[in-house]
Amino acid sequence: VAASPIVTGKEAEENIPEPIRHAISFESGANDGLGYLFVFLPVNQHRVQPLRPSAVTHMMLLANS
Repeated sequence: VAASPIVTGKEAEENIPEPIRHAISFESGANDGLGYLFVFLPVNQHRVQPLRPSAVTHMMLLANS
């Protein structure tokens, strides 16, 4: 989402080569996709087994202390 203004529009088309714009878009999409997993995997794990600590839950607790 943050990369969209950088790689779209007339200014970007004139000043940034197409392969670079595509690489920035790809990297942004990959970060969003991987970030989604790392956010929702611990949340889902905690929701499924809230009373039994797992490695992910343990890491979340250590990060918050």
